[in-house]
Amino acid sequence: INSTAIKPATLNITTAGTAQNPTATNIPDGVTVVFLAHKDNTGSIKIADTAANAQSAAGTNNIPLTANQSVGLQISDPAKVFVDATVSGEKIIIFSEY
Repeated sequence: INSTAIKPATLNITTAGTAQNPTATNIPDGVTVVFLAHKDNTGSIKIADTAANAQSAAGTNNIPLTANQSVGLQISDPAKVFVDATVSGEKIIIFSEY
């Protein structure tokens, strides 16, 4: 089935060490949500299932992404993940198509 639109959003991690959730969005079954570290980032973005895991300095239990790296997750809502950064002001682009 061809998609009808691309649904992008940008999340700015204002304070490094303070995990944030993306905006809640219902994602249809079978659709992948892509988390792309912004091209201008200088540190790492960390994605995890809890705030504590996203904030882990040891890099355990999270998915670290540097500039232009991405990961796709088949999740029902992007707000179910936590995103943190090693540098304040970093950004992550979150998108899907359906």
